[in-house]
Amino acid sequence: YDRGSVTESSSMTTDQWLKQMVLMGIGICMALRLHRSARIHDIEFLSSVLSTIVVQWLKAAAQWSSNQWLKHMMQIYVRLYGIKPSLFEQFKPQDQVVDEYTFTKFLGRDEAKRQLHDHWSSWVTEQDIKKLASFGLNHLRIPVGYWAFEKKSTEPFIMDSFNYLLKAVRWAKKYGMRVIVDLHGAPGSQNGYHHSGKHGPIEWQTGDNIHRTLNVIKNMTETFSRPEFRNTVTIIGVLNEPKPLVKNQFNEYFKDAYKIIREKNSDILILYDATFLQVDDSIKFLKLSEFKKVALDINNYYAFTCNFVTMSINEQLVNVCSNYYNISSTSQDVLRFVGEWSLSTTHGSSCKYSSNTCQFKDDYRNWTSEHKIFLKQYASAQMDAYEAGIGWTFWNFKTECSTLWNFMLGVEQGWMPLTYKQRTYDCS
Repeated sequence: YDRGSVTESSSMTTDQWLKQMVLMGIGICMALRLHRSARIHDIEFLSSVLSTIVVQWLKAAAQWSSNQWLKHMMQIYVRLYGIKPSLFEQFKPQDQVVDEYTFTKFLGRDEAKRQLHDHWSSWVTEQDIKKLASFGLNHLRIPVGYWAFEKKSTEPFIMDSFNYLLKAVRWAKKYGMRVIVDLHGAPGSQNGYHHSGKHGPIEWQTGDNIHRTLNVIKNMTETFSRPEFRNTVTIIGVLNEPKPLVKNQFNEYFKDAYKIIREKNSDILILYDATFLQVDDSIKFLKLSEFKKVALDINNYYAFTCNFVTMSINEQLVNVCSNYYNISSTSQDVLRFVGEWSLSTTHGSSCKYSSNTCQFKDDYRNWTSEHKIFLKQYASAQMDAYEAGIGWTFWNFKTECSTLWNFMLGVEQGWMPLTYKQRTYDCS
């Protein structure tokens, strides 16, 4: 049966979908549980709400008919996360505004600053943090761009997000929560994706970009090692999703970043993101004796796994649970953390499968009770599997339109369990 794809027309036009480039701002993601014995619920302030849209995909999309756009709508939701597309509805396709770099450059400093401040001050509030804390969540994950700490005069970014970062950390402290600060955007871009701040070629490894990134890590560490924040910011991610092209440079960078952090803070946990890297090689690297209190960080999305759509419900859940054994076996060598996951599947995406009928758009009010039962099992299975490591992060705490990436809506509607007793599937 279908799990909530698209069939009827949306109020958005094709052009508007192309504009759904949601910027590196503040969003929230939740992670539940750091240890089997000590739960960590993580809320992620998204510095990046864009995902992987390659040039070839955009070229193909430009040729789609209206019906084809409807069929691919779930993939668009998945790839752009649908967090706050309204920010980009003001642009025309020819404006080519696809990330925070082009957003700020196109609008100009004054207008970009005005719009970003409006967004930062309203998208996440103290009341949001208070509510999330009331769920039993105890960690905020806050991805940031390097320009929150420094930028060149030739770069159009607005640096004021730093003040909102500090505000969020203080709110977390007020409500008894801890914080993960994660560097999602580095100078030159470590992956070429929109969520690094600037879509295009990977140039992080060129010029003085790595040196600049290390300065950001130094500033970040100095800031959050101050007495006010030291017991609140407990984890730092030194770089999100570097691509294999920069693997060697990333390993050397990680060594340097590790030394910088340890000079100021011996307690903080340091994340090594191996989402696009070979896991076995990454584990061998992290087993070096010089590293203490480090963890392997991997983002796990079934929405991008085409063969997932051919499986039955039970096969999908069993497949999810295979991670339990993979993570538990390797966790004996190095700590494992699942940095991102969602409830989205390949149903309604571009994965080619003859039975992909796309009968519903992404509106939970159209979902059957059977589908909601599946979602709760799907969430329960992923939680259980990822807890074989030290924790996990759900992407995202709320969205404007993409339901399967909306944690708070899932809690409200009953398919996102908050306690073990609420779970309906057990991998172990």
